[in-house]
Amino acid sequence: ATCRLLAADSGKLHSDMSRAYGLSLSQEYFKNQRHSSLPAFSSTMLDAWKDDVGASVVVTTYSPLSSDVASVMKVQGGWDAVDLIVLHELDQERELRSQVADFFDAAADGAVLVVQCDPLATSLRRIE
Repeated sequence: ATCRLLAADSGKLHSDMSRAYGLSLSQEYFKNQRHSSLPAFSSTMLDAWKDDVGASVVVTTYSPLSSDVASVMKVQGGWDAVDLIVLHELDQERELRSQVADFFDAAADGAVLVVQCDPLATSLRRIE
C-alpha cells in the first residue's frame, strides 16, 4: 500500500510532501519508522510523541498480539510497567473503566497501558 501511495499520480504526493514539509515518505516509512514489532515501535515512538502528560496513541495491527505482550514490551521495549487489558475478557463496561482508572491512579513515568481489542473476539459495539 505504501509503495502504491508513493507511486500514485506519478509520484506527485511524494514530491509534494517533500517540497511542503521536507519529508521523504519513502525514507520515513522504510528507514526511520520502527514498525517491525510493537516493542520496537513503542520504544521509539512513544517517547517521541509524549508531552508533559504522556502520550495517547492508537496502534492498529493486523498481526495478533501474543498473550505475553506486556512482558515482551517490558523486556524488548524497555518500559518499566506495562498493563494489559484484553477487552473480550471483560464482562461489563464498568470493569474497563475500573481497570483504566486503576492504571492512571498508579501510573508513573515509563508506564504503558495496552488495551487489546480483537474484532474477531469482541463485538464492534464493545470496541466503539
